[in-house]
Amino acid sequence: MRLFLATLRSGISFIMCGVNPVRTKAERPQKARLARWAFLIVLLAVIGLVAWFAGSYLWASYNYRLAEQNLHRQDFESARKHLAVCLRIWPSDMQTCLLAARTARRARAYDEAAQLLRTYKKLGGVADAIELEQLLAQAQRGQMLGVEKKLLAAAKQDSPDATLIWEALAQGYIERYRWPHALVCVNKLLDRDPEDIGALLERGWIRENINQFGEAVDDFRHAVQLDSNNARARLSLAEVLMKASLYNDAVEHFQWLHQHDPEDIHILLGLARCDRYLGQLEEARSLLDGVNAPMMQSAWPNGERLLFWKANLKWRSAGFGNPWR
Repeated sequence: MRLFLATLRSGISFIMCGVNPVRTKAERPQKARLARWAFLIVLLAVIGLVAWFAGSYLWASYNYRLAEQNLHRQDFESARKHLAVCLRIWPSDMQTCLLAARTARRARAYDEAAQLLRTYKKLGGVADAIELEQLLAQAQRGQMLGVEKKLLAAAKQDSPDATLIWEALAQGYIERYRWPHALVCVNKLLDRDPEDIGALLERGWIRENINQFGEAVDDFRHAVQLDSNNARARLSLAEVLMKASLYNDAVEHFQWLHQHDPEDIHILLGLARCDRYLGQLEEARSLLDGVNAPMMQSAWPNGERLLFWKANLKWRSAGFGNPWR
């Protein structure tokens, strides 16, 4: 931008020199050439400036579309990144600012969401939208006192924001282990959109926590069918299949996850556990060979037990049986 302005000033100075009426006959052709060059410079600068603005707008629009696609997939972290690009180019766009605040809140980045709401307010944002986001942030964290009844009333009236309200309430109830209330909310979401992947995952987690493993498997499997590249859905399905002792089914999804993210210790341990329960001790041991104690401790609360398990695998694969039985 500074380069464009400097070029414009230089070009205008040349033009002003070129149109000076006090000049000799010998100077006129030279002045005319200078004026033409100055005009060309200014024209190119203007074209460049227009191209820069157009390119910036197109880049912001592209990132906005990507953010909308990420939001549809419930990939809030990726959506946040794309919306941050948009705000650098459109810092005064209220709609983008509100969407960025809402996305940060849904991603549980509450400090960022509050800052974006303050920016939205300074831009002249709608007071009702600000209040709703503040209530949703409070409910989503499980702080239901003073907001639960108000949000439930708005959701039951089928307001335009009902989906966001049911979503925040469901997450708040999950935070407080109020499983029946959370289940009502996610069922409301799925009544509105049977292909809501986020709601399917939440219902699966609720059912998993109340030991309804078969129903949880159905929800997670449906989510994977809707989006086969959704790693969160696959991991949820793999883990509940393992809990349900369906190791052959679980190992398929752990293998897919391990291929896409071979450094993830949680996935590696899940795959090793499946191999162990399927009697494939050598495969499990080879997976665990590269895992050290700090990695296990950081990945699993009972890392010490996993260290014993690793040693156990080595003993059993060598034909010595289980020394801790």
